[in-house]
Amino acid sequence: MGINVVRTLDVGLCLSVINEPSIWEVISEDTATLENNIPDVVNEFWLAIYSDDNLIGVCRYHQKWKNTIQGHIQILPKYRKDHSVETGHALIDWVKNNTDYSIIYTEVPSIYSNVIEFLKGFGYTEDGLIKDCYTKDQKTTDIIILTKKIR
Repeated sequence: MGINVVRTLDVGLCLSVINEPSIWEVISEDTATLENNIPDVVNEFWLAIYSDDNLIGVCRYHQKWKNTIQGHIQILPKYRKDHSVETGHALIDWVKNNTDYSIIYTEVPSIYSNVIEFLKGFGYTEDGLIKDCYTKDQKTTDIIILTKKIR
């Protein structure tokens, strides 16, 4: 059946993915807490990602600048190998078909080189660097800025 991406207003559904320990341990900066990580499903686009009838992840999109939307994608680990590529294409298509934004922007800590390379495979370009701004496991690292023009 493939990947189905739909906007959700269900905060609990979003939290069920982003608070999953295997995801939270990776995405959270040292100072982050679950209590200050509540999805704003009204003012942002929160997308539920399904394979068949299984929830496999969520994506948060929010406006960065007038023509730029910032994305944060979280796929549950057991679905990544089989569904990450198809999900990436489905999310890019969702932005193209449901918004007027022309650029997708994302920031990835440099310690996640696998994510950076994965995004480059979709045509994202490395457009900048914010030095020594992200702290994970009590180590400070850079943030890599990646963008994709879609229009």
